[in-house]
Amino acid sequence: MTPLRELYEYYNYPKAATEERRRALLEEIAPDERDEDNGGRTSLHLAAEFADTEAIAQLAARGADIEARDDEGCTPLLRLAMRRGEKSIPGDRIADAGRLLLDLGASLPRSGRGTTALIEAVRNRHHALAAALIDSGQRIDSTDNYGNSALHILCEAAAHTAREIRQTERRIEGFAERWVSDKQRAETQRELEEQQQEAMRCYMTAGLLLDSGAFDPEEKNSCGKTPFAIASEGGAKWVSALLSGQDPFDEATMKTGGMDIFQALRQRDMEALGALLEAGVDLQQECTDSQMYDFVGQTPLVCALRWGQTEAAAMLLRAGADPNVRTSKGTTAFAVLIEEGCRISDGVERFAPLVELFEANGWNPDTEQNKAGERALALACQHDDYPLAMWVLQHLLERKVEVEVDGRDLEGRTPLMRLFGPHSAGPYQSQMQELLLEAGADPCAADNEGRTVLHCVAEGYSPQQAREAAAMLFDFGRPDVSAADNRGRTPLDVAAERNNETLLKFLLKYA
Repeated sequence: MTPLRELYEYYNYPKAATEERRRALLEEIAPDERDEDNGGRTSLHLAAEFADTEAIAQLAARGADIEARDDEGCTPLLRLAMRRGEKSIPGDRIADAGRLLLDLGASLPRSGRGTTALIEAVRNRHHALAAALIDSGQRIDSTDNYGNSALHILCEAAAHTAREIRQTERRIEGFAERWVSDKQRAETQRELEEQQQEAMRCYMTAGLLLDSGAFDPEEKNSCGKTPFAIASEGGAKWVSALLSGQDPFDEATMKTGGMDIFQALRQRDMEALGALLEAGVDLQQECTDSQMYDFVGQTPLVCALRWGQTEAAAMLLRAGADPNVRTSKGTTAFAVLIEEGCRISDGVERFAPLVELFEANGWNPDTEQNKAGERALALACQHDDYPLAMWVLQHLLERKVEVEVDGRDLEGRTPLMRLFGPHSAGPYQSQMQELLLEAGADPCAADNEGRTVLHCVAEGYSPQQAREAAAMLFDFGRPDVSAADNRGRTPLDVAAERNNETLLKFLLKYA
């Protein structure tokens, strides 16, 4: 065993009886000697890694290179910062070793390849060392290979701690449902307290980084993430509130973490959303944050519905969100509700109660719901494959306040026309048709192009489906089978073009 390897063994398996031997080894080992079996580290790397200030001073006095790099490009200062956790060596001792290395001339910005001692100190929760490095007077705004500054990494550590706290709190809540020993309860409670203390340490280090003036909370890493985004997404509310410029210990801010309403919705943070609603946030505002590209130009209610957050949508409606508001993109909340609710199997259970909240907030289904000028009935008719659309149509037709059953869009189409289109009829198509006709829908209506309901039927369906749909129209009126649209085509012409012999024979009866 080489003397350097023996020193490595001593640090990893220390014994009081070998203290004299340790000192002898430090005198015996050449300052530039390297342990090839341990990544080419020198004795100074080992002394630094184990925060042995006496050895660091002694080796430096003997001419050891403070900036020596091992096979991974790490200097002694970086090896100190990369030490995992502070359980085996107190944080103050690690910080003392760092200050000594700095006093001896260690370079902070050049301490590693693709990282620095400050970045690694923050990553490994060496908060006292991080404070010493921040106070060194050297440049501290370096980034790692992924564009992360020390502030990005601090936010990742804070977010990880926040997740640990939530997990531990859930474990404690679970104790009420199963037997747990007093010892385990006490240990878990101590674990939670330590995690909460770590959260405070992260907050204090974040404050030091911000106070240095070297870091921008809005600077993006290679993934496009800002420190604030990392902290808020991870639920590190003390840190995210600090980065937002708000008082993290304000009661409301402690719940919101400095997030605005759109950030709270993106994070699905109901506590933050509730606090913002209680504070009276503007519910009709539109998102202008380009980082949330799918939210831009949309109101909080539309955003909640777009992401299927029905609980959040209900909270917004109860707080007074106006369902009649059209966004700058021309969309109302209902247009999103029917689209998203018809994509899931439990659409009725989740979205139908929201329609009733819409009505409680003064929703008018006869207003235009999108840029095409389509109203609520027309939008429901476009989703005849889904139970939610069927529920909405039936609900609207049964309302005490009447809806305009033939309300037209910008192209002059009625809901009955929208029910018939160039697609296969859904399972609720026939029921919807009957409901509309029973409610007074005009079976003879024509759009701006002169196309009648019968034209739509002839264009869109299989032979048997088209015949059944046409037959129901004649049950409620007498559509003109010879009525020509603006292109001069009659329903008979369309049926012939589609080779729909079944429909053609039926229509000829009424020619």
